[in-house]
Amino acid sequence: TPATDPALAKQILDETRTAVELYFRQAPTYPEGLVRKNEAAPYYLYYDPRVGAINQYPNGTGPSDIFPSDTNVKPYESYGAVTRNNDHHFHYGYYIFAAAQIALRDQAWGLQYKDAINQLIFDVANDPAVNPNPVFQFPKMRNWDPYQNMCYAAGMSAPDGEGNNEESISEEMNFWTGVILWGAATGQNELVEHGICH
Repeated sequence: TPATDPALAKQILDETRTAVELYFRQAPTYPEGLVRKNEAAPYYLYYDPRVGAINQYPNGTGPSDIFPSDTNVKPYESYGAVTRNNDHHFHYGYYIFAAAQIALRDQAWGLQYKDAINQLIFDVANDPAVNPNPVFQFPKMRNWDPYQNMCYAAGMSAPDGEGNNEESISEEMNFWTGVILWGAATGQNELVEHGICH
């Protein structure tokens, strides 16, 4: 186990760091030595100013009965993450939590990627009190329903007909836990409080 095997712990940390960094390169190309599946595009994030959202690519592996894509052309997507801004708190929660784990062990890395990871948080949970000088424009608390005191994964019914739903509270909890840990690891107390309050 990593707890008793320092070499394994270092390998896990290094590979996690490499995986997170794939999405934050200036000129994304497909990494040498990485197996390319289904002609997948290079890993990258794209800010769409038309809707104030960050989109992740590649996002899916193509249309299927189990994980439908809203598009049948490349780059595919999963669960309407691009065309409907669906599931961002689920998807980005994994990156934020992983980045927090890295930053807890590598403070310099956390400071280097602080602004980039913050944008993933603000895509989902932007609040002017926490983000007074935004790098990108995001709507306030895109996924949050203050009445229900939770996030919604989907807000549009097409094409699945499900409408508003929150099918994975554990992934929402992972997002907010990641926000708390990321704030703590990078000295951003306002993010810690933001995560605790939600």
